[in-house]
Amino acid sequence: MEWLTQCSLCESKQIETLCLENHFSRCRECGLIFDNPRPEWTEITAFYAKETQYDEWLSEKKARDDLWKRRLRLVRKYIPQGKLLDVGSGIGQFLFHAKKYFQVTGTEISPVAVKIARENYGVVLLQGTLESVPLESQYDVITLFHVLEHVPLPKKTLQECLKRLKPGGILVLAVPNDVDSVLTRRNRLMERRGFEKYKSLGKLGLPKLTLNGSEIHLSHFTAPVLSLKLNQLGFEIVDTALDPYFAVSGIRKVRRYLRFGIYSCLNWLLGKNLYDTIWIVAKKKIE
Repeated sequence: MEWLTQCSLCESKQIETLCLENHFSRCRECGLIFDNPRPEWTEITAFYAKETQYDEWLSEKKARDDLWKRRLRLVRKYIPQGKLLDVGSGIGQFLFHAKKYFQVTGTEISPVAVKIARENYGVVLLQGTLESVPLESQYDVITLFHVLEHVPLPKKTLQECLKRLKPGGILVLAVPNDVDSVLTRRNRLMERRGFEKYKSLGKLGLPKLTLNGSEIHLSHFTAPVLSLKLNQLGFEIVDTALDPYFAVSGIRKVRRYLRFGIYSCLNWLLGKNLYDTIWIVAKKKIE
């Protein structure tokens, strides 16, 4: 485990402990909430290199195809074709669909995922982080679908995206809405009222990070915190919305669409995202 003495998003040293039991800190400058201490990068890469890490994704192929097609339609609303870089491509399912419209490139840290992408989808991924792999082109679109919360230095990742985009190119970000969602707010309320089921979540309503789960989230963003940092780095916010992240079928899919529609309306009416996820589209400013 490693302790952070400065914010990984704005590099301020003005950080405070929010939940000692579950290891959460907050930056007083930008407002980012993050795990502290947290696993070192070698532990994180080993976690995603497990042979069984993507078995659930493979078992949900049809539902996940629908998910990636939904996201692809949203991306093409902004730029319908061109060069696309997907950061943290997983098993390559999104790029399999995107290559019908874009010249695609993808990065991925997991050797297991890289192998699955090649064998199952005919997608060749560059193994490594965005900062470490050889990329020569500038891109019209860069996508980070539920990646930024996993990287140890989100500011560095966003700066690298800016560098790799053409002027006027777009960055499409999706991250969990861990802090502001109705589900997390419910967890906080239940914990305060003493419900045993929610005590382990602590006062933030968020679980303690372990290496026994299915994901490792190092940062916990809100839409205002992320939008502010993007503006400061040289992006112009084009859209803030909700990410339709669900991969289900049948009646569950109908219910998820209905729920997504209700929260989308609330976001439009109130200007407040209470859904489980955040979707942000930002354009590289033309100087």
